[in-house]
Amino acid sequence: MTPKDYQQFGLYAKDKGISSLKLDYYNQKVENSLTPYILEERTLNVTVMDVFSRLMMERIIWVAGGVDDHMSTIVQAQLMFLDSIGKEDITMHIDSPGGSVKSGLSMVDVMDYINSDIATVNTGMAASMGSVLLGAGTKGKRSSLRFSTTMLHQSSGGFSGNIQDAEIDWAEWQKVNDILFKLLGGYCGKTAEQVKKDATRDFWLDAEAAVKYGIIDKIVKPKSRK
Repeated sequence: MTPKDYQQFGLYAKDKGISSLKLDYYNQKVENSLTPYILEERTLNVTVMDVFSRLMMERIIWVAGGVDDHMSTIVQAQLMFLDSIGKEDITMHIDSPGGSVKSGLSMVDVMDYINSDIATVNTGMAASMGSVLLGAGTKGKRSSLRFSTTMLHQSSGGFSGNIQDAEIDWAEWQKVNDILFKLLGGYCGKTAEQVKKDATRDFWLDAEAAVKYGIIDKIVKPKSRK
């Protein structure tokens, strides 16, 4: 992916109905004040870009912070765009406490839809919906840094309104829970019933336990330092 390709991503995002305001909002969420920009010197010019844009040029995207509609829309567009310009692996780094199930499942759908393999990496914490995104990566290419943690649990929510509407919402919440447990069971090589039993309450896994449980395939080993 070249700088020109990244410029085209902005046009691609707008073509998909993503406003510049929403794109800027997402960029502000993932950037930090310490390392937001880099200078890349080329033969004829110097390009200034934020570091996450530069990573995207290497087919690396970052899922950081709470999962919401803004994040989901941008990540979906990034995945589809990268898949449209090449079929090499896309690496998705995840450091998220979870968030909206609807937004997360939309991302999972696109991960399954595109042709490129997706290597997921837990780079801090993959909790709740973050754990689903971690497990949704291509089997054999899901990993974790050695001190990162993963947490599985059932979805949570609240209900308001009259009794009839609350009953409808309750039934819908149970359906969502069943979907999540079925997905996680497939990712971990377990039955949905087993995952439901394990994750009825917060189920924390360190990197080694995550490999053993099956939600990741390997731990990223640190380089030896002499």
